[in-house]
Amino acid sequence: MTLTVLEPPVSPAVFAAEARSFLRLGGAGEDTFIASLILAAQTRLESALSMVLLRQKLHKHLGYSDRTRLVSGASLSVRPVTAIHAVHLQTDDGQDDEVTGLFELGAQGSVRLKDGENSRTFPYHGHLDVTFTAGFGPDPADVPADLKLAINRLVADSYFARNDTVPSAAETGFPTDVAHIVATYRAIRL
Repeated sequence: MTLTVLEPPVSPAVFAAEARSFLRLGGAGEDTFIASLILAAQTRLESALSMVLLRQKLHKHLGYSDRTRLVSGASLSVRPVTAIHAVHLQTDDGQDDEVTGLFELGAQGSVRLKDGENSRTFPYHGHLDVTFTAGFGPDPADVPADLKLAINRLVADSYFARNDTVPSAAETGFPTDVAHIVATYRAIRL
């Protein structure tokens, strides 16, 4: 169930200048500190939502217990998945078979066996290695505005609470406005 980043995003979802403007700071003297807050806020938001905001190439090693899971879809654990590049079947005897053509992108960021694809038998217990792309796009402009706002709010909360001895919302949970944004993106499992 390991998720590995093969090609990370080229930039953060919010640039330091944008966060500085949100914070209403004049100079660029604290941009390094602000950039670290942005990365922390983005990581926190992505983790809470099981998402990646900017396009990146990922690799997932996942196990399955029977063919039914392959037909219904095995979750890749992040959203939004935009493309599947390669699927390899790993068998217990060490075989590595490329089976990309048998699979397609399923609902909610899953990889699933194509309808009517019965030409291949799969071991009852097995592992798939999946290489895929996830994220809203390569550019920060591709990230939805409300998620960028959530990052800026988390940065502001951390920035202004950096000298406080009382725990901030960043340490105890999301601020109310960010929690509402997060709630709209949470995946609902039925």
